[in-house]
Amino acid sequence: MNPARALEEITGKARTLTIKQYVKTGQGFTRWLFAAKGRSLPMESADMVDYVLHRSDGPCGPSIPFLIVGATSWIEKIAQVTQDRSWENDQAVGNASPKATERLSRDAPMIRRATRFYTLIMVLMEDYVVNVDVQPYLRGISWLKLVKMWGCLRYDFQLHMAPHEIRFSEGRLTVILMRTKTSGACMRVRELPVRFSQRAHLFITGWLKTGFDLWKEIADFKRDYFLLRSSAYRRTAIAQLATHADAAEASAERLRDLDGIPGWLSDSYMKHSKRNLPPSVLTILEKEKTNRDMLGRWRPEGPDIYARTYNAAVANMLKKFVAASTSKSRYDDLSECDVGFEAATWLCSRTGRNLDDTHATLEEMAEIMRKPPGRLRPDSGNPILPSRAPPPPEDSDEEEDREVPGWSNENPPYEAAGVPHRQGGPARKGQAPRHDKMLDGQVENDERLRVVRVRARGKPELGGVQALLARRTRR
Repeated sequence: MNPARALEEITGKARTLTIKQYVKTGQGFTRWLFAAKGRSLPMESADMVDYVLHRSDGPCGPSIPFLIVGATSWIEKIAQVTQDRSWENDQAVGNASPKATERLSRDAPMIRRATRFYTLIMVLMEDYVVNVDVQPYLRGISWLKLVKMWGCLRYDFQLHMAPHEIRFSEGRLTVILMRTKTSGACMRVRELPVRFSQRAHLFITGWLKTGFDLWKEIADFKRDYFLLRSSAYRRTAIAQLATHADAAEASAERLRDLDGIPGWLSDSYMKHSKRNLPPSVLTILEKEKTNRDMLGRWRPEGPDIYARTYNAAVANMLKKFVAASTSKSRYDDLSECDVGFEAATWLCSRTGRNLDDTHATLEEMAEIMRKPPGRLRPDSGNPILPSRAPPPPEDSDEEEDREVPGWSNENPPYEAAGVPHRQGGPARKGQAPRHDKMLDGQVENDERLRVVRVRARGKPELGGVQALLARRTRR
């Protein structure tokens, strides 16, 4: 008998990480039993109860007692121990575990739930994907995060998504995952179809196609996984599998680069934050749980297992999600004020500040998130540039540091009172005629040269453009 193959067959439906955790827990129990009582196998229920009490007296989490009982029960099933001899069914062990858990839960810190993403962050990430001024690898990371958000997918889905299996046609991206947490040979469904229609966007319509082409450009390697490690300066990808730490570092850097949200907000998010946004919004919209479970493919039943039915149902739910996320009153309708409160609470716990002192921070967040999402142009995906700041007063010291803008018909030069603008006149002897545009260009160049000289001397020079035009007119 092949031991490796036999071990793979008898492990059952448990995942690799679960098996590893059970084995480590069982080994710890065996070592304690040998050190405390001189034997490696439990002979009575008191052995299990003593070990549970021993672990609960030390620093451990509330889930440890049930983990000990669960690991022991799994090992007994693998060893084909009968039910009447199993420690899981022992009354003493069954009473000791809940009491130990209750005692450990009294002083345990509150469980931190994943902070929900603002809907504005999805819009900013769509704009980030199509922005050619940022590093290509970070643009690809934004595209991958958006795919996870729209598909409610987990981190390990990209470990089993081969690039050659992704199809993009008529604005739709499709891929079938054969091995995930909810799909596989021993799972409820054998395959997980993932489909993104052309409606999977909030404001930037071309982000799906742009990111798909970008990954083909920066990661043109044959592989059976998707995410690669980044090269230096995030310009391209190298032919190595990205670890969880690499992905987390790139994701945090991408969130900090988003123009429109505070930088500290990116540190308050968890890896589950990107996946809970569509289900949370659909819960607020009073969609039934049986329908929401189809987003992450948790419990498909009946005709839901067919790909066509699944795609149509998911597309209808995401259509309602888009309508609610692009509404002008989305901040109030989707209770995004709670998102800001959770982020501010996290900030207080990290910095030691009082929650009452973060009132200004919450007001700032509310002002940012209440801005209409249409401030991004859907046609190009680039944010509308802010209007140019008004020039400082003439008596201000900022005059010499202000760059003189170019002159055009839409932005004519400022004319001093009583000083006419010089027109193009007859040329001097041996020179070509001088026109208005040529004169304006020379005035602008001379003015820039004057600013450089003033900065070099360190002294302010009065007059500015008005004095320059006056001197030229007197000549």
